[in-house]
Amino acid sequence: MFSRMDYVEDIGINYFGVAQKFGANSVALTLTSWDYGDIARTSEERPDTNPNALETYDASTYSFGATYSRQFTDRIGAGATLKALGRTIDNVNSNGLAFDAGITYVVPESGLRFGVSLKNLGQEMTFGGDGLRRSTPNNGPNGPGTIAGEIDDLPAQLPSVLNFGAAYTRQFAGDVSVSGMANFRSISYDQDQYSAGLELGYASLVYARGGFNITADNDQDFWRGWNVGAGLNLDVQTTSLKVDYAYRPSDVFGDVNMFSVSVGI
Repeated sequence: MFSRMDYVEDIGINYFGVAQKFGANSVALTLTSWDYGDIARTSEERPDTNPNALETYDASTYSFGATYSRQFTDRIGAGATLKALGRTIDNVNSNGLAFDAGITYVVPESGLRFGVSLKNLGQEMTFGGDGLRRSTPNNGPNGPGTIAGEIDDLPAQLPSVLNFGAAYTRQFAGDVSVSGMANFRSISYDQDQYSAGLELGYASLVYARGGFNITADNDQDFWRGWNVGAGLNLDVQTTSLKVDYAYRPSDVFGDVNMFSVSVGI
């Protein structure tokens, strides 16, 4: 599976994953990369951003994950992911490890499914590198000079995320299916989020989707709340191809577009 999200302010988020099933067990490798583009360089002496400046720097964020999951019964499945995290801003970088885990439960012959996940459990992360080194002027007894030093970066805890979700699918005559979804998300450094969505499908071929997201204080959220999308599933002999698109508008920054393609063999 590959996806590309054109995020706000020309930020690009790329995702690639590959998974293999072995009976009731599955393993997967995933890579997520954030591209922030070229950023105009500023300094203490030149704090204002000059859009015509030739001197720029770049920043990036990545996450590499290894996942193991198992379908224990026809009702219960669970999985866990170990992630290697990294961030760079010019010549400053930070690295760490994090852990995700989740479990799903299916109510037999009802179309009802539940899921719980906990993400970003891990160590505190700090930045280091040449970009934190500074030379301080010093007027000592032997004349003017400089003292080499380094800025201490305070450790920051990863933003842990707890999700509770439920989904219900109902088949109707004429190969029409309807799925309703709801989710509660608790984020350690942000407001709690409540979301719901509806998916309409025809003949397991085409899908139309819509959703809505609510926070405790919507005035503090730059998203408009609603989002829409569509999908196409194609089966060619033993190969399946899925193409999906999603759109999410923003009040402050540019709107978000996301494309994804997955191939199953």
